[in-house]
Amino acid sequence: MPPVLPVELIHEIVTLACVKTPNIFSSDQRFFFSQLTPCKPEWQTMDSLSRSCKCIRNIVMKTWFRHLCISCPDDLNMAVKHFPDIKTWADRLHFRGVAAEQLTLSLIRSFKRVRAIRVDLEFGRLYDLQELEAYFNQLPTYLVELEFRNITWPDYFAIKLISERFPLLRVLKLNQMNVWCGLCNTCSHVSLRDPFPEIISYDDGHGLPSSWSRLLSKLEKLEYVEISVPVSEGKIPYTVASKFQWSGECEWCMKLTEGDEDAQKRWVDKKNESPGPPSLRRVDWVMKHNELGFGIDSVRSDAGQDTEDEEDEGTQDFIPDHDVRTTVLYVYYTEVN
Repeated sequence: MPPVLPVELIHEIVTLACVKTPNIFSSDQRFFFSQLTPCKPEWQTMDSLSRSCKCIRNIVMKTWFRHLCISCPDDLNMAVKHFPDIKTWADRLHFRGVAAEQLTLSLIRSFKRVRAIRVDLEFGRLYDLQELEAYFNQLPTYLVELEFRNITWPDYFAIKLISERFPLLRVLKLNQMNVWCGLCNTCSHVSLRDPFPEIISYDDGHGLPSSWSRLLSKLEKLEYVEISVPVSEGKIPYTVASKFQWSGECEWCMKLTEGDEDAQKRWVDKKNESPGPPSLRRVDWVMKHNELGFGIDSVRSDAGQDTEDEEDEGTQDFIPDHDVRTTVLYVYYTEVN
C-alpha cells in the first residue's frame, strides 16, 4: 500500500495551488487602464482538483472562498445561502462596482475573519466627499488592510476620512486617477517624460505627500502604503522629479523650480520633517503608462479652505490656481523658508 500523505501536508499543497496558480488573461502590465488584478485563479483551473476526492474538495472550497469577490448584493446573499460556512472561510472581501447604499455593515461584520477589504469604484466617475464617506461608513472600523481603486479625486478630506474611520490599518492601497501635490494643494494627473521607473519606493516613513503624512500620522499601526497612478507623457524627466523625492508634485510646480537646487532641497527637507505614521516602513508608488491619453486637469481643491490646524503650514493661505503659481512658489521659498 503506498504511503498516505498527512492531511496537513495535503492542505498546504492544495492551498499553495490555489494561491500560486496564475489567472490567465490578456493585458499589458505596462499600462494603467489595461492591467487586470485577478485575486485568484479561474475556477476552471481548480475544478478538476476539487473533484479528486471529498477531502481535497473541502480544502479547495475553503481556500477558494478565502477571497470573496462581490459584484452585486445578490452575490453575497447567494454565497451565504448556499455555502453557510463561507462566513468562517472568508478573510478578505472584494466589492466590484457595488454602490455604497447596497453595502450592509451588519452583513459584512458577520464575516468574523475578514480584516481586509478591497473596493473597486465605478471607473471614470467623480465621487464627492459624501459618497466616499458613505462607503467608508459601511465598512468595519477594525480593518487592518484597505484597498480602494479608481479614486478620481484623492484630496485632503478623502485621506482625512480614512485616517479617522480606520484606526487599526496596517496596509493601505490606493489606485487613483490623480495625485495630491503638496506644493500647490491641488489634485493633478501625473505627467513625466518617458522613461520613468515602474515602482518608486521609499523607506523609513518617507514618500507620502506632506499633508497626507500628517493626516495618516494618527494611524499608529500603519506599516505599508501603495499608491498606483497612471502617468501621461510630460516634459519633466524623472531625473528632475527625483530631486524632489517625488511624492505627487505636479508638473507645473516642478517646472517652476527646475534648476533651483536650493529650493528643491528646502522642499525635500520640509517634507522629511513632517510627522508621519510612526510605524510606516515602506511607501510604493506604482507608475503605469496612461494609454487612454487623458486625465483630469488640476483645479482648486476645497482642501485649501477650512482645514483646521492640520493643513500645510506656510501654504494654507495660497491660492493654488495655475496662473498664480509662480507668485505662490516665490513667496513660499523666499519668505516661509
